Amino acid sequence: MLSNRQLGLVGASFGVSNGLSWSPTMNIDRPNIDRAMVTLFFEIKRNMPFEAHDDLKISSPVIGTQLISIYQKSNHKPLRRLIEEFMQRAGDTWVSKLSQPRKSKPEQARESTVNLIRLTQRA
Repeated sequence: MLSNRQLGLVGASFGVSNGLSWSPTMNIDRPNIDRAMVTLFFEIKRNMPFEAHDDLKISSPVIGTQLISIYQKSNHKPLRRLIEEFMQRAGDTWVSKLSQPRKSKPEQARESTVNLIRLTQRA
């Protein structure tokens, strides 16, 4: 039987991690998600308006930016606290993004276009 090292699986990222690892295919808009973050994500979803549930998926490549956008638009303190906790587990770069000012509409459109281009180039 081959070991994980022989199979090349040592240090590989399988989508669920401790939030600190990096893989070459990692999207900059999606933090590595550990089990506690999965629990937080579903608690965040439970605290959101029902209409917004379909737009938020844990497998989304832009989950990080979606949560930041929700955080910046919301005044609901429990929801904001859950998102803060999620981002703390994701790492310091994600926590710092929470305090950045919201982007203007042209900046958001440009960023969405860049993300779409990145996704299509990977496919």
